[in-house]
Amino acid sequence: MKKILFIIGLMIVALHTQSAIQHSAKLHYEDSLMGMKMQAATDKGQEKVNEKHRYTLFSDGMPNDAVVRIKGKEFRGLNAQGNQSIELDTLTVEDVKVEVGDGYRAKVTVDNANYQVNIEFIQTSSANYSGINATQEQKEGTMPCATLMYAVPGAEYMHKLVTNAGETVTDVDFGSISTLTLRDDRLATGNRYKYVHGRAPKKEGEYSYTVLLRGKDGEATQVTVRLVVSRHLQSPTPMMAWLTWNWFARAISHDKMVEIAKGLKRHGLIDAGFSTIVLDDAWASPTNDKAALNYDAEKFPKGISGLKRALQKTDKRLKVGIYSDAGSMTCENYQPGSYQHEAQHLALFDQWGVDMLKYDYCNSEASTTVSYSRMGDAIGQLNEQRRARGHKPFVFNICEWGKTQPWLWGSEAGGSSWRSTSDAREDWVGNSSRPGVLAGVDETRRLWMYAGVNRFNDLDMMCIGLHGLGGPSNNTMHHMQNGGKIEGLTDAQARTQMSLWCMLASPLSLTCDLRSAPKGEANSSQPMPNTLITKADIETLTNRDILSINQDALGQQAEYMEQLSTGTDYSDTGYDIYVKDLTGGRKAVSITNRALTPIPSIDIPLTSLYMKAGKKYKCREVWSRKTTTIQDTLSTGTLDACETKVFVLVNS
Repeated sequence: MKKILFIIGLMIVALHTQSAIQHSAKLHYEDSLMGMKMQAATDKGQEKVNEKHRYTLFSDGMPNDAVVRIKGKEFRGLNAQGNQSIELDTLTVEDVKVEVGDGYRAKVTVDNANYQVNIEFIQTSSANYSGINATQEQKEGTMPCATLMYAVPGAEYMHKLVTNAGETVTDVDFGSISTLTLRDDRLATGNRYKYVHGRAPKKEGEYSYTVLLRGKDGEATQVTVRLVVSRHLQSPTPMMAWLTWNWFARAISHDKMVEIAKGLKRHGLIDAGFSTIVLDDAWASPTNDKAALNYDAEKFPKGISGLKRALQKTDKRLKVGIYSDAGSMTCENYQPGSYQHEAQHLALFDQWGVDMLKYDYCNSEASTTVSYSRMGDAIGQLNEQRRARGHKPFVFNICEWGKTQPWLWGSEAGGSSWRSTSDAREDWVGNSSRPGVLAGVDETRRLWMYAGVNRFNDLDMMCIGLHGLGGPSNNTMHHMQNGGKIEGLTDAQARTQMSLWCMLASPLSLTCDLRSAPKGEANSSQPMPNTLITKADIETLTNRDILSINQDALGQQAEYMEQLSTGTDYSDTGYDIYVKDLTGGRKAVSITNRALTPIPSIDIPLTSLYMKAGKKYKCREVWSRKTTTIQDTLSTGTLDACETKVFVLVNS
């Protein structure tokens, strides 16, 4: 019996030992498996850490002598197109070293979510801003509004007198001008200011009037306003043009421009007012010798003058604009800039029959005010000669992207319009460096007091008609590259862009392909529809009611009615309300739904829009073309996603 029990005990021990061995083996296997998994995860994580990313480098206005160094690699001539990049696994602000001369400081932003680097060069010797453009507090004896004004002889005239905080306008001494008066009926509503209104003198010449001010401490000051009355103003109303850049980039030529001219005519765009074809960067022979600037004979075998003759065979109203840069090289680093060669280059342009200059600010060699004043002085002298010859004035568009507040000095530097934003992108919102429709407006809408006849804030080219197939315009804050295919603007968003560009009195510049068979020169990898531009696009661009708001002779930029609006900058929520003074006491009122979903009707008291209580007004909505009579309240009706309604109100 004992022997049997002993054998059973041995068997139990053996079973336990086998189970322990199996359990130990299982644990060892699981540990090994876990170890392999952990090692694989570590290897994968290490692989992710070591993954290379292509960082795109951007800059608006990089000075000629500036150098950017990133982990041993050197960059010069960065631009807004982002055509330079570096491949790295990771990047911090500390990795970006910037060398720049006196008068500048550099601000570096690294976006590791989108692999972008932006280097902003800020001029320390002139007024600058950060963030959204707003009325700038000025030193004593100045006003935060335009003080160099223009008018056509005998035309209706309006000048809004915005003051520094704590100051009030007590009176205006008009001197020899008997046709203007000071009005105070807007002190209690809206943006609360006094304004000058009446008729400009009938005789050409330079006039002046003195605005008398009293500060919060009771001290009296005064500001002199210069008023230039002339029949030979560069741009009494905003310029309307077609530019090469967003569709063709560098790939421009004589034959292509002739085809664009035919498209402008075929679609009724010349009749609508789009009468200047502007050759952007890369029209010249590539060289860095300013003294040797000339057109590229391969692209333009008949020269620029030959191009103009060919364009005018299509329609005699067509004009030619051209591009240069206030630095050593243009933004594409393709052809020489014009700094210190202004008169020489301008003489060439005039000889070729050019009518307008877009003047960029890449690879700069001096401050903006110095650089642009040099060209502005040369254009002023040229326009005296052109007037004597009976020719129309040469138009000067300042393109420094609003970085040094050109609304403060652009008119004095000889310009009739100036960019208030970075390069526009085909996007609904965007941001300050790559503005879509709304961001561009957000950057400009608080600058209404600096606009007027012959002095306009420029929101850059419209993206209507590109349909997500443009080149540089596709480099949005989300797409991050030129070309490719993006969603593009909806028809409602395109109408909103047209509405707001017109309300804000911006120059209107197209940049889409108008040929019957688009080729996508700046985006050749994408299939192209025939034709690119649609019936809806043409209806938007040729709507005479909205165009008349842009071209209104009073020259006013719409006021942003911030107290009535709920939208916030750079967002797709809320709505924005604007009111624009038109000739004859008429007003244009727009309401923009920033959201991607509809919003219910908004009721706006007419007294908050500078109109009278108890008075009836004829009210025409420009897109639906419906006319009604209203009193005391403007009801918008439901606004669809991204929709803008524009109403013109006239005394009934």
